[in-house]
Amino acid sequence: MNLPGDFLTLLPPPVVWDEGRVREYVGEAEALVSNLGGDVAVNVPEVVRLSRRPRPFPFTEKMDLLEFGRLLKGRGLDVYLDRHFPLLPKEKTLRWMEEAKTVADGVVVVGRILSDYPYPGYDVEEAISLARRIFPHVGAITIINRPNEEVRACSKVRAGADFLISQITFMPEEVERFVIKLKGACGGSFPRLYVSVAPVFGEEELQLLRWMEVPIPRRIPPLKALAERMREIPGVAGINYEHLRYSNVGRLLGGP
Repeated sequence: MNLPGDFLTLLPPPVVWDEGRVREYVGEAEALVSNLGGDVAVNVPEVVRLSRRPRPFPFTEKMDLLEFGRLLKGRGLDVYLDRHFPLLPKEKTLRWMEEAKTVADGVVVVGRILSDYPYPGYDVEEAISLARRIFPHVGAITIINRPNEEVRACSKVRAGADFLISQITFMPEEVERFVIKLKGACGGSFPRLYVSVAPVFGEEELQLLRWMEVPIPRRIPPLKALAERMREIPGVAGINYEHLRYSNVGRLLGGP
């Protein structure tokens, strides 16, 4: 199976939602995937309580990744699961991956959140190497404005990652600089790079972006125009659309 043209990162619903609300949410996601062009896989991120800084909004427990992934798969969507493997105990990792293989076409390995936290699981490169034995595709996250990020990214590629998903960015020039550095560092092992974009409808999205430490320009480009500009950059394989808030899924392409 080939990697998709684009990704839609879809937050798993809160556990307090009833079946009808979950069904409506999935229906909105299906419509969005169709509107995005069809060659789109849904990437479901694990949302954990652990955080580097206070959240702008209270943390809410989310539906289990595998459970939500099965629901999406049952609706005919291509699914990837985005997991914080350092938080998963090592003795449970292989079993989780084997079960996830029945749901997902690939996984995205997320690394440490805090440097001084006693993590029970595998580091990023170890988790990538293990996942590569099980899944046809393994991805990793890259924070393109972080110093020496191209070195970290290429270490993940050497471990077995065949694609990278960037943190949200509104700055095409930042992506262009990163691609040049990444090509120099990775050489012939250049991975598929998906650039993350997101809508900003108001202050709540801005609060989330600041919490995520995303650089915010004075003028935020419209989402469609931003995605098109990012897609034009040589070395960018596709776009990863993020919705930030549940209410944005149904209007992602209809607003700025």
